[in-house]
Order: sequence, then structure tokens, then C-alpha cells
Amino acid sequence: MTTTNGSDGIAHVERALEASYDPRTSNEQRQVALNYLEELMNSPEAPAHGFTLATSVTLPPQARLFGLTLLENSLVRRWNQYSAEEADAIRQWVIGLAQALKPHDPPYLRLKIAALWVVLAQRTWAGSWTDLDAMLQDLWDVPGGTPQHASNRIFVLYILECLSENICVREDPIAMLRQEVLGQSLNEIYIPTGLYNKHKGERDNTTDMRHGDEGWMLRVCRLLQILTSLDQPGAQMMIVRALEALKPTVTWISLEAIIEAQCIDCVFQALAYGDESIRIAAIELLLAILSRSYNLHFHETWEHIYRSAIAPTRIEMLRRTHAATQTNPDDIDESKYTAQKKLSEVVAHLGDAINKLPEILNDEEHVIAFYQFAIEVFRSNSLLVSIPVLHSLSQTLAVKQPRVIGIIQQGASQMFDNCVERLIRFESIPKDTEHPILSYLHEDFETLPEMHAFLGNYRRYCMKIIEYLSEERPVGALEYMLQQTVAGFKEVTPLIGKSGQNYSNKELRGDAKNASGPSYSRHAIPVAQLEANCAAFRGGLSGYRRWLISKATTHSLGAFKPEHQQEVTESTRALSDQCMSISTTGSEHPDVVRTACQLMVDIVLHVPNPDASLIRGVFHHILKCKSIPSDYNTDFDEALRQLESTRLHTAQHLAISFPDIIYEQHQEVSRQIDLIWHDDSADDKIRWGYRAILVILTQRSLQLDESTRLVRVKPMLEPIISAWNSQELTNSLQSFQSFCSLMGMDNLMGYVKSTGFHTTEDWSSAVLDSAGSQLRDGINASLSALPVRMTTSLLMASSDGVKENSTAYRVGARLWQEIIPLILPNVLALLSHATAFSSEKSWSQFPVEFQNVMRRMLIDRFWQSGISNETRDEFTARVSGSSNTYEGFGSTVRGSPRQLRDGCYHIIHGMTRFEKIFYDIPNLAEPLAAALFDNAHWLSTHHLQRSVSLLDRLVTSCPPSRRRSFLPPLISRSFTCFHTKLSREWEAVEAAREDNKENDAAENLNEEMKADSVVRATTHSFISFAHKMLSNVEPHNEEQSFRAAFLTNQECSQSVVDFLVASLRMRDSRCVTIATQIFRSIIPFVMHQQDPDLADLMSVIRYRIAADALQTAIMSLNEPHFVDIHKDLAALIASIIHHMAPHDGLPLRILESLQGIDPVRVQHAVDGIIKSKREREQRAIVLDLLEGIRGIRISEMGKVGIGGNREDAALRAKRDKDKWTDSGGMEIEKNGIVRGNTPIEGEIGNLFGDH
Repeated sequence: MTTTNGSDGIAHVERALEASYDPRTSNEQRQVALNYLEELMNSPEAPAHGFTLATSVTLPPQARLFGLTLLENSLVRRWNQYSAEEADAIRQWVIGLAQALKPHDPPYLRLKIAALWVVLAQRTWAGSWTDLDAMLQDLWDVPGGTPQHASNRIFVLYILECLSENICVREDPIAMLRQEVLGQSLNEIYIPTGLYNKHKGERDNTTDMRHGDEGWMLRVCRLLQILTSLDQPGAQMMIVRALEALKPTVTWISLEAIIEAQCIDCVFQALAYGDESIRIAAIELLLAILSRSYNLHFHETWEHIYRSAIAPTRIEMLRRTHAATQTNPDDIDESKYTAQKKLSEVVAHLGDAINKLPEILNDEEHVIAFYQFAIEVFRSNSLLVSIPVLHSLSQTLAVKQPRVIGIIQQGASQMFDNCVERLIRFESIPKDTEHPILSYLHEDFETLPEMHAFLGNYRRYCMKIIEYLSEERPVGALEYMLQQTVAGFKEVTPLIGKSGQNYSNKELRGDAKNASGPSYSRHAIPVAQLEANCAAFRGGLSGYRRWLISKATTHSLGAFKPEHQQEVTESTRALSDQCMSISTTGSEHPDVVRTACQLMVDIVLHVPNPDASLIRGVFHHILKCKSIPSDYNTDFDEALRQLESTRLHTAQHLAISFPDIIYEQHQEVSRQIDLIWHDDSADDKIRWGYRAILVILTQRSLQLDESTRLVRVKPMLEPIISAWNSQELTNSLQSFQSFCSLMGMDNLMGYVKSTGFHTTEDWSSAVLDSAGSQLRDGINASLSALPVRMTTSLLMASSDGVKENSTAYRVGARLWQEIIPLILPNVLALLSHATAFSSEKSWSQFPVEFQNVMRRMLIDRFWQSGISNETRDEFTARVSGSSNTYEGFGSTVRGSPRQLRDGCYHIIHGMTRFEKIFYDIPNLAEPLAAALFDNAHWLSTHHLQRSVSLLDRLVTSCPPSRRRSFLPPLISRSFTCFHTKLSREWEAVEAAREDNKENDAAENLNEEMKADSVVRATTHSFISFAHKMLSNVEPHNEEQSFRAAFLTNQECSQSVVDFLVASLRMRDSRCVTIATQIFRSIIPFVMHQQDPDLADLMSVIRYRIAADALQTAIMSLNEPHFVDIHKDLAALIASIIHHMAPHDGLPLRILESLQGIDPVRVQHAVDGIIKSKREREQRAIVLDLLEGIRGIRISEMGKVGIGGNREDAALRAKRDKDKWTDSGGMEIEKNGIVRGNTPIEGEIGNLFGDH
């Protein structure tokens, strides 16, 4: 069965299609049917078969649609194989299909035929096809009373939309190959009469593709004016299609054309029509017009458009539209809600235009009308509706236009209140709390990471508004916020005071009258509101600080202009008084005490020249304040830990900021710190943190000269040397076994064997015996006995925030110059053993069952936002409550070496602050690299992110003169480590995904998603580091660049290229995109390297790129998983060909080895890429050449194609939302977790032939 000739052939196609769609068909029958259809699609007669099927009106729609698909495949993938006569025949068939359309034909057939017209136009218009415009007008001009009138016009509008989209908006590979002639022709048939005559008179390069006088822009706008002024039945679809046809056009067509066609008038007429789908289409068209960027050369036309859009009557129309699209948060009308979100973006664009050109508003009433409406939109309970206008208002306040600022200031208190309310951390509020803002948030965001990122951005913009408003009226704003904040402390204290009570309340801002008893919750509503008030006050302090700077006569804020001195004095006094009043609230609730400490320090840091008594009063209050421990629950314990951490941080901050003033009471400070030191409830981090304050004060106090500082600080640091250089510690680091003894784990395997860990399935319910508890406590005690915490705290005290070349820096450098070389060998040995603890080789001497126990102990428990099936609080409570179980014991075993690693990372990071000392240590690079990375591939994936941060610090801090000698061992071992680890982890993720898919293991989905999320985050972290090092090079400093240091060393360059090639196959689109960018940045470097000593090395790198990188990029291009980054992969392939093919035949041979591509066509494409100087054109040639092997979009798999480029509504909404959820950190990829539909690498191994 290879033809469709005659009725038998058509019947074969019918039966094959029916078999492929029918769910009752057996797999064998379906495969036979699909093979037949595939054979038919690839046959030389496919176009003729397709035309026959498509024009057979007696066939079912799916058979006709398959015929159109045969034609589409011929146009897209096989066009270059046809002769001129064959191509002309296909063109006539496609044209004939449109002319033979009937009104009753299914819409998807009509759209598919329109899509064929578009592809044909991209191939031949303004070439062999010159009468396209005339044909479109013939279809358009069918008389109004005929059945074809409406359907033909919708058909034409769809073609116009797709032509505009593909030629001028999207990077369609077919259109890009002829973009210049297509763009010129499209512009010629679109622009209105007046502009066309002007265009034709000024230029002699018209293509003569135009037919008639009006032009499509004017023709479509007139259609809209007619239809929206009448109440015609059935006009709705044509109005929507006309608006959508104009949407891509207004993004590129001349602004003069938009004005001449009266496009803005058409939009507002459509808004008044009342239909919801028309409203949305009209708003989207208006948004497309207003999104055009400002250009000084088109100032007059740009201003004309905005004046037209922002006229008072138009503002009123927008206001009515906003009111008409209101929706209930408990029962959201999706179409109205979509209109609201789009309308908000329109208002934001108008606000941004006013920032650039305030004169587009005629008078004060006009200003008031617009900003009243803008604030109304900003106050929407949907934060997704609110955020575009919020962002615009923050920009408006930053610009400080006099005509606007005064109007906004009139409603400042209302804006303050709105912003303060929205500073509440809604993501922490229980989901069942009844509040309209929460209702919308839970509707808008499916995952917590998205919500967290969005709310973080929203709060940031709120803070900006508070800052700017406070800067304009600092005294009044601070007084207003101070009253609210102090009142908040007074109100919250009796509600959640010494008992730590929490109250449930259904109103977010209500009181807390209904006590739920002496329990504690981290999300108590009164505390959440208090924290929001304090955050707002901090924003006000930032604005106040900027105001002070603007009024000061000296940089140090020591004196102010006379006319402002009284205001400064009064505001300083008020802030100081209120600061001390906060300290007298009397609350012992840990969250309230923590918030008070933070706020008091913020006030001290922002007040100009704060009084010494205020500084010392706040400092001593922080040292003394505590919250009484309680037996309530683990949340309360966590709150106490956060309070202690905040106290330490704020005390250190004050000590760094005001060392002289605090040092004046040195004896009292020492006495209070001694009390904390001897407090049994304080952990090592807190105790050494307070000890570090004494170092901070002594080393930085200007009351002491340099020699006195040296004498007084040195004894404080001597314990570090004695602890690290003790013979006992040195002996304990000689082997892994002695390290285990040092950590209290020398009997670990003996205990595991005696208690039957290997035979216990459920560790979370198995309780430790007394021997286990004793061993656990011994491990914790051994960890505390090591000098890691002491060293990190005192090293921070000597180096954090100290300016280089200052006296304090010189003191620190002289002291640590002696310490660093003495302690570093044991630090590296400790780090090496702590990293090797996770290696399977370290436990290989034990029986397999006990190796499995260790493997299980080393598996981390961690909570993943948006993925874990429990809340963070529940996870924390579960982990804290398991300390006396086997699971808790395992956590202690794996946690101790992890804490050691983190501590050693911090020590090394701190040492790099003394660059000249650290990087001049002889023969440091090799042992440092070995300690960091030789066993790091055994660590859990998310732990590697910490090593990336340290690696970045080590590399970027390295002096240029030391880069080529110091960095190669670090870079070589780190890239090898991450290549090994990430490749293995991605393979494991893919294997788990396939296993879950085959076994339908839905219960394992959470673990799969968690692993996927972590490996994505770690991959992105490391490849971002690689991009930073290899792509960002100053042109005048290439020889001392990181890129030169990485690529001119043989071992280093090999590991870098190995990792980058492998990263092109890792299943993360962001990371693959970054990898393509890195390759494209290093290709010119290796091609133009002139050093004869590097010739052989550069030749090897060029071969790896031309062979391995090129083949890997093509393999990724073949996969559906990477369909959204085809542009990036094609750009890399084009770059390799453009730079390397003229000097090496390898790229050409690799392309010629691709199955199913004509070598003559390959040669033609390579020649075109080499000659082209434009990246877009090179990319287009690649995509056109590889069209036959490119993967299809995953979302389109299994769907009946209907042509066109229209985005799915959900995808479009998600893209709009993602604008406001940009964030870093460990989170799920925004496109979600892809399951299935991804061929394994072996299945595309036959993509290349021998070469």
C-alpha cells in the first residue's frame, strides 16, 4: 500500500486513520496503520495524495485534514527537493483549496488551509507568487449577502495575522530566510493610502506587491468601525478576528499608519461593544500598541497615540471597563479576570508614558482623574491585577514629576495603609484563612515557589512606594508610621504576651479576642501584622535617610542646611524617644522581642549622628533581652533560636557600626558577654558570636592606636592556634579511621550491628536505646569540641566590613598572617575527611548489608517548597520529634560531617578576605582543590551548591597575576567533579521518571519532583558560575581574564569542555541555553589565539567543539524536550559552522552524515552560513536545514494540528504571570516537571552516520 490512486487508495487512508484514532485498535494494528501513513507522508507523491484527500468532500474531516498535513509536510520539509514545475503545481493546489472553501467546512480545515497559504507565501511571495494581495482582496470582496462573505473574511484575517506574526514578530525559520523581501512586501500591502503614497514617492525599492488603494491596516480598521457601530448577529467572531489580526501588526508597523487608520478609535469602540471576548481582544490590541518603545525620532507620533489613548473620555471608558469586569474572589469569572489583568497592564503603560512625557495630561483635573483610576486598580484584591500598576506607581514616585507627585501625595496615608496591609507575608498565613487577597493568590498560583517569588516582588514594590513617599514628606510620614508601629507593639503585647498565646481569627486585620489556649504558632495574625508594620517603617526610614542625604551639607550627615536643621533635630528626637519606648513593651513573646530588636537597631542606624546614650542603651537592651523558654512546642523552640540569632546579628551590627561609642563601656560589655558565655542554654554559635563582638570592638576602636589593638586582640585569637595545632587533633586527621574516632564514631558500625539497623524497615518508629542515645550525644559533643565554630566567628570579627588599607584591616592582616599558614593544613585535612565521609569507598570494608545502612543514613531529609507533601512547620516538627529514633540517629551521623564541611567552607571564605596572605601561601592550590573536590561527587546534590559559592569566591578573589598558576587545579577538579556528579544525577532522574511512568508509581512522584528540582538548581548554579567566568571578559584584558586562565591550561580546558558538552544534554532548558552562550563566547577565542605555544591545545579544543559540541547540539535539537530553545541550539550550530567550517571540513562532514538530508543541500546551507554576517539569518538556515530532524513541541504531541501561531490561553496567562515571579534559588523549573515523551539517548544514536 503505497498510493492513494483511485477509491481503493482513499479507502486505505480512511481505514488507516480510523485504526490510528480508535482506542479499540490493537497495538499491532495501530502500528501497521501508522507505518502506512508515515510511508505515505514521505513518498514523492505526497503532495498529490494530499490534494486528492483534501478536495474529496465526501471523506470524513480527519481524512481531509490528513491530506492537508501531507501538503504541509511537503511545503515545510521537502520544498527544496521539488522542481520549478512541481513547486508551481503545489502552489496552484494550495491556492485552489482556499478558493474552493465552503461556509460549512469545519473551522479547523479552514485554518489549516490558511496556514498552508502562509507557509507558501513565506516560500514564494514576492518571488514566483506576485498576486497574493490581489487574491486576498478577491476573497475579501465577496458580496455581503452571500454565504461566503463572513467565512472568507475570517479566512483572510487569519492569513494576515499569521503573515505578520511569522515575518515580523516570531523568528520563523522559513520566513527569516527571506525576511527582507517579505518584510518589505508585507509593509507595502498593509500601510494606509496616504503613507503608501509618501513611501512610494520617497523610495524606489517598492516591490509592487500591493493591490488596491486602501491597504490592509485601513481596510481592517474600517471593518471594525462598521461592525462595532452596529448590532449585527454573528459579528462577534469577525470583530475578535479583526482585532487579533491587528495585534501582531501594530508591534512593527509605522506609528503613522496606526494614526492614519484611526486604530486607537477602533479599540475604544470595541471596548464599548460589551462582549467579553471582544473586550479582551481590544485590550490586548491596545496593550500591543502601548508597548511600543519610545524613540526620539518618532516623538510626535508617539505623543499623538498616547494623547489619544489617555484622553479624559478614554480614561472614563477604561474605568467603566474595569468596573464591568469585576469578579468575585470566591467564584472567579475567568474571562472577566483575564480582562482585568490585561487592563491593569494598559494602565501601567499609560503611567509609564506619563513618567516620560507628563505633558500628555492636559490639566490638573486630567492628572487627578488618571491617578485616581490607577490607584483604584492598584487597590484590587487580586495582587496579580494590582502589581503592574503598583510597579508603575513606584516608578512615577521615583521620577518625581512635580505635576504628579503633589496629586499622589494627597492620598499618601491611604497608599501607606494599602502598602502596609500588603506587606504581610501572605504565603505564611494558613490557607483556610478567609480573605479576598488570599483567595486570589491560591487561585493564581499552583506552587508555593511561584507564590513566594511573586509576593517577594510585590512587597519590594510596596516598600519602594513607602520609601519614596517618606522621602517627599519624611517627618510627617515617619510620625504617621511610628504611631502605627508603636501602637502595634502595645496592642500585640497583651494579646500574645508572656504566655506565648496564639489566637485564631478569620479576619486578617481583626483583633484576637478568642484565645485558643497556651499554644504557640509561628503565624499568629497579630504578629504578622506587627512585622508588616515594622517592615513598612524600615522602608520609611530608608526614604528618610535619602531625604537627610539630600539636605546635608557634608557627606557624613554631620551638618544640614539651616532651613532643614530644625526638622532634622525634631525627627531625630522623636525617633530616639520612640526607639526607647519600644524597649519597654514588656513582651516576652519571641517573635515580638525579635521584631523589636530589629526595629530598634534600624532606627539607630538611620538616625543622623545618634546620641551615644541611645546607641549604648539599645546595645545593652539587646544583650539583656530574652524570651522565657517554654515547653509549648517545637515551633516555639524554633522561634527562640531565631530570636537568639537576631540578637547576636543586631548586636554585631551595632558593634561594627559604632565601635568607639560601645567600647567606652568595654568592661560592662565584657561582663554581659561573660554571662552569656557561661549560660548553659546558649549553643556554640551564640557563645562564640558574642566573643567575636569583643574582637570587633577592640580591633576597630579609634580610641586605641594600632600597636595597642594588636596587643589586646592577639590573646583573643591565640586559642585558635593552640586548638588547631594540638598534636591530638593532628594525629586524629592522619587517617579516616582516626577521624571517625575524633568525631565519636569509632564504634558506629559496632552499634549498628548490635541493634539490627539493617533489619529494621521503619527507622522513624524504632526508638534508640540508652547506648544509642549515649553515642549520639558523644557525636554532638565531639563536634562541639572542634575549633571550627570558634574560628569562623573570630575570623568574621576580624574581616567583615573592614575596609582594605584601614588600620583595622592592617591589624587583622598582621594577626591572621601568622594564624592562616599554621591552621590551614589541618583545616584542609578536616574538610577532606568530612567530604570523604559520604564516599562509598570509606565504608567498603564492611559487609554489604551494613554498607546499605550507611548509604541510607547518608540520605538527607529536606523539605522542598511547593513539592513536599507537608508544610515546613510540619516537617520541622517531624524532624525535631525524631531525635530519639533510628531516623534521628542517622540525622546526627550525617549532620556532623556536614556541619564540619560548612564550617571549613566559611573559614576558607574568610581567609580569602586577606588576599595577599592566602594566595601567596606556597603550594596551596593542589591540596585545596583536592580537599574541596576529590570526593565531592559523593555528596548530596543540594550540598554541592555551597561548594559552588566557595569556588566562586576563590576564583573571583584570586589576583590576576596568580590566576594561571593558582586556578587550574581548582577549575580542573571542580569541573570534573560536577561533570561526574550532575551527569549521574540526571541519569538517575530520567531512570526514576521512566520507572514511575512504566509502573504508574504516582506515590513516588514527590520524590521524583524533589530530585528533579534539586538537580536543576545545582546544575543552574554551576553552569552560571561557568558562564560568569568564561563569557564576561573585558576586551582590553583578555590575557589576564578568567577565560584565558581556564582555556590555556591543558588539563583545565579539557575538564571545562567535557562539562560543557555534557551540559548540552542535561534536561534543563535554562542550563542548555547558558551552555550554548558559553560555547559561542569561547569559539572566537580559540579560533583567534595567536600564541604558537598554545597551537596544539587550541587545535584540540577546536576539534572537541567542531565534533562533540556540534553533534550534541544537533542531538538536543532532535528532542522534543528542548523545543523551546531551538533558537539557542541553532545559534550554537551556526556559530560553529560560521567560524570553523572555512578552516576545517569536520562540521560539513558531520552534517552530511545526518540521515535523510541531501549533501548538496548541506553544502548550500554551509556556504550560506559562512557568507552571512547576521546571526538571525545564520540561525534560520540551520533551522531550515534541520527541519526534518527537529523535535516537535511536547504540548503538540498527539494533537490534531490546525496551523497558525496562536498561543494557548493558559500558556499566555502563565507567561504574563512569570513576568512578576522572577527569582533565583532552589525551585521547580517554571515549566513544571516533564514526564514521559522524552526518548532516551540511545534512540537517537542513529541520527548520525559514519564520518
